[in-house]
Amino acid sequence: MIYIFFMKNQKGNQAPSPTATIIKRFAKQCAPDDLTICLPGYMSVNSKSISQFVNQINLSKHTYFSQGMNGKNPINKNFTIQDEHNSYYKGIPFTFTEDTDHSKMIFFIKKPYDFDIDSENERASISLLFDESCDCFDIKAILIGSSNQSFTTYFRSAKKGEADVLLINGDAINADDKIVEEEIIKMYNNLSDETKRQIVLTKELVDSTNKNILHDIFRKTITNIKFK
Repeated sequence: MIYIFFMKNQKGNQAPSPTATIIKRFAKQCAPDDLTICLPGYMSVNSKSISQFVNQINLSKHTYFSQGMNGKNPINKNFTIQDEHNSYYKGIPFTFTEDTDHSKMIFFIKKPYDFDIDSENERASISLLFDESCDCFDIKAILIGSSNQSFTTYFRSAKKGEADVLLINGDAINADDKIVEEEIIKMYNNLSDETKRQIVLTKELVDSTNKNILHDIFRKTITNIKFK
């Protein structure tokens, strides 16, 4: 079962954005310890706003930010925007072969039992994600959209309209569809009425030919990512 949250933020809407609200709730309820890979678009550009964004979005400690559009820009002579984002987490920095990438995506990846990203073999374990022959992990959810992953876009009043979609693979959360649906509905029902008006929630049955669609999206997205 694939659950879909469509989140629309209109110009002038008050903060936080509906995307920020849903991602915070999903990360807390369904992905508190997941491997999380962020393709951020444009990121916050100074230490204060980076700290505000990281602390408010509250992703897993195993979170990795790619360079995006401005990650290579320096905050000081030894530290880039990407470096500062990743310094809040346990992550190993990685980068794109290209100079820039405007994708705005987040991958929530379920750790298999033998995938120990707390060990000294972390680099080798993470590198399995980039091995096309490896099928040892499940993509739990993917955020795809137009919103830059920055404090201004997520946690300030909207200066322009944005739209994002969160695709959730229910099978990767729990084998019991009823339990998964209860969690998703609970996440929706706990939203304010104002936020609900900006969100569409639906679910789609998937057959054996497309049940790995999230995995395929991940594979096509990371083609040009490599470790530093």
